[in-house]
Amino acid sequence: MVRPRDDDNKPEADASQSPGPTPSRQSWLLTLSTALLLVSSVGNSTFFKLMIDKFHNYALFISQITSLVYIPVFGALVLLSKDITPEMRAFPKSKFFVMGALDSMAGILMTFGGIMTSGSLQALLMQALIPTTLILSVIVLRTRYSRLQYCGAFIIVAGVCVVLVPQALQPSDTKNNFVFNIIFLLSVIPQAFSSVFKEIAFDDAELDVNYLQYWVAVWQVAFGLVVAPVNSVKLLGPAAVPLKDIPMAIWNGAKCMCGVNTVLASATNAIPDSCAGAWIPLSAYIAFNLLYNISIMLVIKHGSAALMYFAMTLRLPIIQVVFALPFMPGGGQPFSLYAVIGLFVILLGLSIYRWASSRQPSGAEEEDIQMIPGALEPPACTLTRKSGTLLLRRRSHDIRHGFYSRLGLPRDPSRYHPVATAGVGADTDTEQP
Repeated sequence: MVRPRDDDNKPEADASQSPGPTPSRQSWLLTLSTALLLVSSVGNSTFFKLMIDKFHNYALFISQITSLVYIPVFGALVLLSKDITPEMRAFPKSKFFVMGALDSMAGILMTFGGIMTSGSLQALLMQALIPTTLILSVIVLRTRYSRLQYCGAFIIVAGVCVVLVPQALQPSDTKNNFVFNIIFLLSVIPQAFSSVFKEIAFDDAELDVNYLQYWVAVWQVAFGLVVAPVNSVKLLGPAAVPLKDIPMAIWNGAKCMCGVNTVLASATNAIPDSCAGAWIPLSAYIAFNLLYNISIMLVIKHGSAALMYFAMTLRLPIIQVVFALPFMPGGGQPFSLYAVIGLFVILLGLSIYRWASSRQPSGAEEEDIQMIPGALEPPACTLTRKSGTLLLRRRSHDIRHGFYSRLGLPRDPSRYHPVATAGVGADTDTEQP
């Protein structure tokens, strides 16, 4: 977790304390952490798409399984924890439900939309999370931004529109379908609402983060089952499943994970299964997702949030190159003029937004970072936020500070009360692909 520190109230360092890492060791750790962040973030986006391609007939199964795996993890941590007070257990479960529902909606939209949205386009579309969160924070939280931040957000939107132009004007193919592109893009809306709701829901609340994430994961999976009928919407084309066949589709998704094909070309008009080795991209995605979150925390700990954002921006062109490689499934995705222009415009918008954000007085430093992979952002969405990192903390003012920092704003001094750094929370955030 990242906790703010008030330098004015900070006592002088104790000479008896053990010295920190030497400059050379610190530099080595920072270099290694940054390299790990780049590799894991690219791997996270790459294997998300490869996983979706393998499970193209079982998007509902993927959206559920990538959330379900965290329930026993956090459940065990809750059972072993002695820090959960009666007050924490009395916290309204309805707030957990709303958080889980929003994150579940984001995950479902990403997995369904990702079926016919190329990996390179996914990474670009997810950058729309920044302007979407900005708009919602202005409307709901009455947050104020600088003109340059608005300018950067507007340029990002323009870049997203540029990359969507060929999909709207040209016939769709199996790699990109305009309807599925829009479905994928819409996933940023519940993600942005989730960020804003977390800012409101934790006001004056103190919670054990493992307890919070356990309940959010439970409600996330439960809500995913409730909205399972969306899998029958005809808009999904060959990916749609008749309502009566949804339970069997989930079971067939589990069989696909074990390499068993169910949907055959001779038996249906749907795209036939290709489940051989399907467990590999699924397992690789979960592993890269974990490394991705850990590396974010390491870069912030040994470097700065600015370096983390720089690495996140640098990964965009790298992802475009990776998906264009000839050995990628489908023979690679050649660069198009619209994709190149859109990438340039989005990078320009991100640079302006981040630069404007860095000029905002932070009023706080970051320290004591601990990461626990969580279910608040569905693993299928990593990164989530992906274009921004959501930092979860025990106390409401810590959550608020993390939210403002993510948007490049100074903390609100009228609502911030510094606390001791004893006790830690957890961070689950992924940037968007």
